[in-house]
Amino acid sequence: MERLRFGDTANSVMGALAAALRAVGEDVPYEYLMGASGAAFRIQVYQDGLCPSSPNANCGFNAKLAVGQALSYEVAWTDVPAGTPDENAGTGRTIDRAALRQTVVDSIERGLPVLFDHKECGLAVGCERGVEGFLSRSFWDTTDEYGHTGERWPWAVGIIRGRKAEAPDRSRVVRRSLELAVELARTPRFTAYASGFAAWDHWVTLLVDDARFEAMDPTARDGEMLGNAWIYESLIDARSAAATYLTAIAAEVAPDARSHLLAAVSLYRQLAAEVLAKPSPTAIAPYPWTLAEGQRWTADIRRAQVERLREARELDRQAVAAIERALKV
Repeated sequence: MERLRFGDTANSVMGALAAALRAVGEDVPYEYLMGASGAAFRIQVYQDGLCPSSPNANCGFNAKLAVGQALSYEVAWTDVPAGTPDENAGTGRTIDRAALRQTVVDSIERGLPVLFDHKECGLAVGCERGVEGFLSRSFWDTTDEYGHTGERWPWAVGIIRGRKAEAPDRSRVVRRSLELAVELARTPRFTAYASGFAAWDHWVTLLVDDARFEAMDPTARDGEMLGNAWIYESLIDARSAAATYLTAIAAEVAPDARSHLLAAVSLYRQLAAEVLAKPSPTAIAPYPWTLAEGQRWTADIRRAQVERLREARELDRQAVAAIERALKV
């Protein structure tokens, strides 16, 4: 199995799924998975702070489940409750972990990697007799050597089943993805996450609240900085994927609609490659470890980022409006 790298993709669920499908001979581009699931058009920010969970495919609007509607293969997800070996006390959910493990082994022996989703998604790709856990590919790997999941189960397991009896209707997938782009932009909240246009505003509000940052201890401030940088980096990845996806589907729609989609492509590219990315993402939204020695994440740095976000927010609004015009056609 190929190595998984965050530098190649930011959305680990879509990145792992694309790699798993390639392993079974199905070349489904990462950008298609991002677009068809709506993940390319999402922006989410946790209500209570800059949590790095904000862009996760499972959180808020669940893009992991949405992508299944666009695939020719069935992907069956099983949530794995925490707690005692076979149950999560107080939730009423139970699971036969021995049976689930055998299902994973059977999939691997058929040559089908298994999606292991814990905080970020990776793949179980091998097993050893008499050894708990699985050989793995993870976005946290730093070498080409295979990792090991250990005895800890992930939060969810995704088994790739056979092909669906009927492949998804491509035109319906395309139309639904465009509808999702609009819905995600105009829905102010999914569970505990601000969404769409409301998320842009909430992000800015959090960043300009100097008193909130001054009240934090250094550890909490570093956590906010990490979350902010990851949301920022993931947003660039998402809108870059949106531009690639819309370019790919533009030829499949009516000419009058095509012009609007290509207008959205231009706006998303400007947003991702120019406004948010130059001179570099970490120069604008630094991680704790990218700051120079003695440098702090100051109010001035945050306000410079806010100016970028405000400019990008306007481009995002224009792109969504272009997609709305395409849908009307």
